[in-house]
Amino acid sequence: MGTEKLGTASRKGHSDPTKLKETAQDVQRLSPSELKRRQLEIKELMEKIKMPSDAQLMQIAIDDLNNSSLPLEDHHRALQELLILVEPIDNAIVPMSFLFQGAKLVPIVAV
Repeated sequence: MGTEKLGTASRKGHSDPTKLKETAQDVQRLSPSELKRRQLEIKELMEKIKMPSDAQLMQIAIDDLNNSSLPLEDHHRALQELLILVEPIDNAIVPMSFLFQGAKLVPIVAV
């Protein structure tokens, strides 16, 4: 029973303190072998859904932009992907720009 409740709570992403406390208590009731089995299940799931990090996706887009043998459509796609990936960073940096008014930006893509 405890593992089903744990799975349901984690899938639904509950942030309700009462539900989180119940789930934590259920996990504490698991035997060492049940806990180990659950850890292995989670590890296997994480490996199956492994996605590249944003930094890796940015590097792929930059590599595509720098690859002159790719068609223009691929360059356009790579630029769009890069813009989407950089936007949250840019939004976080803009308010800080007052701190770094003299800083220079270095291009990462040769035009």
